Amino acid sequence: MTDQMLAGVGAAVEYIESHLESRLDLDQVAAAAHYSKYHLHRIFSETVGIPVHEYVRRRRLTKAAGKLTGSCAPILDIALDCGYESQRAFTTAFREMYKLSPAEYRRQGNFYPLQVPFSLRREISGDICSPDKIRPAKKEDIPAWMDLVWQTVGGYPHLTKQGYLPDLQRSIAERRAFLWEDAGQAAGILIFSPESGNIEFIGIHPQYRKQNIFSAFLDRLRMEYPSCLRFQITTYRDQDKADPGSAVPGISSRLPAHGIRLSYPALPPSYIT
Repeated sequence: MTDQMLAGVGAAVEYIESHLESRLDLDQVAAAAHYSKYHLHRIFSETVGIPVHEYVRRRRLTKAAGKLTGSCAPILDIALDCGYESQRAFTTAFREMYKLSPAEYRRQGNFYPLQVPFSLRREISGDICSPDKIRPAKKEDIPAWMDLVWQTVGGYPHLTKQGYLPDLQRSIAERRAFLWEDAGQAAGILIFSPESGNIEFIGIHPQYRKQNIFSAFLDRLRMEYPSCLRFQITTYRDQDKADPGSAVPGISSRLPAHGIRLSYPALPPSYIT
């Protein structure tokens, strides 16, 4: 993607973020990005991993969730502030994504995001991810790791920093956390349990989703754990609209070729509260 296209996506994201409490449509966003709405739809989806309207919806609901747990504002006021025309429409959209009504979510009191502001990467080296370029993560990688976690959080419901961080620190100490960097930034991350053969967490930045990064991570795991004959990856949102597939786009279609089993457990890992 050209620098001009990336600039257009960046302008679109900035416009959306500054108008989340206003009425937004694709024509307005496209005008701010200086692209036709059809061209913007294509390059935005290609870069961010989801269409403009889905990004807007997820950002608005994330802001609403923060207001529900961080303020005593009436639910109707929050709905209107977040661009919904009625409390009923807001409640329907919120329940679809968060699996709780706004009132239930407020009583639970535990904020977690569906979508943080997209972090556009303007410097991408073009290097191909290969197993030898993937390395065990170190303690000093944690800030960059967490930045990427929040860009791929859609596939991991209820994930909170206070719950996730101890597991990450333990995984790094046990050399079970792996990272691939590009242009000095984390582009792919993975946590693996050799005892169970389970890939506990994987995140790939949306701008790299056309690369075969997942396969490179699998090859690295085979190098690191030659006695592990089968890998398993777990998803918590099978057929769920709240999961945009941003953690590993298209993963389900690639699993059989790698001999990996996909499972849907009844309980999430400890870092998901």
